[in-house]
Amino acid sequence: MAEELHRARDETLVGDTRPRPRPVQVMNLHQTKGREADTTILLLADGEWYGNESEPFPNNSRLLYVVMTRARQQAHLVVPANSHPLWAPLIAALE
Repeated sequence: MAEELHRARDETLVGDTRPRPRPVQVMNLHQTKGREADTTILLLADGEWYGNESEPFPNNSRLLYVVMTRARQQAHLVVPANSHPLWAPLIAALE
């Protein structure tokens, strides 16, 4: 059991270069903190956002920054036609 726990811990450490047993991991925004991946994909639903902030969304902007900087090589953002204003600056920068 202890060996399995050590292996599981080692597989989740940032910078681990061994092949992943599960190459695709699905996480919420908060779970991405402190982790990295070769490619990240952020999928958003209509009007989706996190929290009760108003513009300029200081806390949620920091969370978005954390999410989008987890990618070592590529980051993709998939947004609906009716996205929340929190995402607007990022969408504009990518267009």
